[in-house]
Amino acid sequence: RGQPVAVDDMAAAGPGMQLPYYAPEMRAMAVAPVRAGGKMLGTLKVYSPVPRRWLKEELGYLATVAGQVGLMLENARLYASLRQYYLSALQALAAALEAKDVYTRGHSVRVSRLAQACARALGLSDEQQEHLYLAALLHDIGKIGVPESILLKPGRLDPAEWEAIKNHPVTGARILEPARFPAAAVAAVRHHHEDYGGGGYPGGLAGEEIPLLARVIRVTDAYDAMTSDRPYRRGITAAETIEELRRGAGRQFDPRVVEAFLRIPAPEMEEIGRGGGTLITLLTEILCSLAHSAHD
Repeated sequence: RGQPVAVDDMAAAGPGMQLPYYAPEMRAMAVAPVRAGGKMLGTLKVYSPVPRRWLKEELGYLATVAGQVGLMLENARLYASLRQYYLSALQALAAALEAKDVYTRGHSVRVSRLAQACARALGLSDEQQEHLYLAALLHDIGKIGVPESILLKPGRLDPAEWEAIKNHPVTGARILEPARFPAAAVAAVRHHHEDYGGGGYPGGLAGEEIPLLARVIRVTDAYDAMTSDRPYRRGITAAETIEELRRGAGRQFDPRVVEAFLRIPAPEMEEIGRGGGTLITLLTEILCSLAHSAHD
């Protein structure tokens, strides 16, 4: 009936009060049901090594604690469900962004793989590499809030249009935060357009103020952007892009990251350039992994 039950002396208790397990040290017991969402989840038990008479106040306290445990379990279940719904919504946003701007599809996948290779060259930890891969894959998710007329404009952007583009890192970070993505990944998305010498956006950070993962994405994002064709221009060659990165080291790019990027083997760079796969496919794999890790 959902009320606490007490056994003052288990050795003298009748058959109906015996436990399937028993130890000599368990002489008295009080048990309260743990419920959540109208369902019985288990019980909370307290044992005494000597026979004793349980006070009404003690049983009431045990029932209160069991109720709190049930509430916490229910809140955890609801949070897990809400997070899964949000991750599903994020997948839908990624799919919408791919449909909105075809360039984003291949670009985000290549940037994430270039970032992985650069992270290995930098000797980053496994955890840093995972966070970087996720951030690089989603670095442009904030562009979902930019009108197509601006994203796909074949000519130069006017000042108002440029301001709309500059908002996408902050928008992207705000999209990711409610799903409790790793803080390092969210910060990398927010700051991936900061310049190492200062003057970038959104925060105008410089040098070591810029999160390391954001500095890596700054380089890999720029490399893929320069080598890719856009509606308003043709991409430049890999050799020309490398020279641009060298010229921008210390001004736009972290010199240490540029040096590591240039150590990526040429065959790996070529393979990444040819790589297929869409953002939504890779994102599905990553979000499943995140969901499992949150479950664990």
